[in-house]
Amino acid sequence: MNRIDIRATYRVRCAPEEAPAWADAIRVEQSVEMPLAGVRDARILEDIVGRTLAIGPAPDGRQQIEIGLALATAQPGVAQLMNMLIGNTSLHENVELADVQFPPELLALFHGPRQGVAGLRALTGVPRGPITCTALKPQGLDVRGLARLCRGFVHGGMHIIKD
Repeated sequence: MNRIDIRATYRVRCAPEEAPAWADAIRVEQSVEMPLAGVRDARILEDIVGRTLAIGPAPDGRQQIEIGLALATAQPGVAQLMNMLIGNTSLHENVELADVQFPPELLALFHGPRQGVAGLRALTGVPRGPITCTALKPQGLDVRGLARLCRGFVHGGMHIIKD
């Protein structure tokens, strides 16, 4: 398999000597989510397990860790992509996803918004300038309450109301 990686950069608050262990923990958790000792398939070890690409100091004093995450683990959609990038690693208060570089092969899977800006302008009748949008909140409000909110948004000039 010709592996294609998404390059994820994490910033970790830790001592420099602890950074390699954090890199291993992140690359494994964000790819196969289990100890490597339990992975018996050589193809998974080679083509799926995250790879440590770089470790070094970040400009803000934290440690910067770059991990290559196999494109195959990011499919079939945005939810899986987000889980693969930050997932369980987000439970660590000292770890932050700082940057992501997507390969062209991944970007080609996402075609952008269905309508695009031109379509939204046509739907809203707003030929130029900002298009405003809001969501109806809070969840749990009854239908009459949501209708009152919606009416207020419309009278206030909101162009798009989600939900």
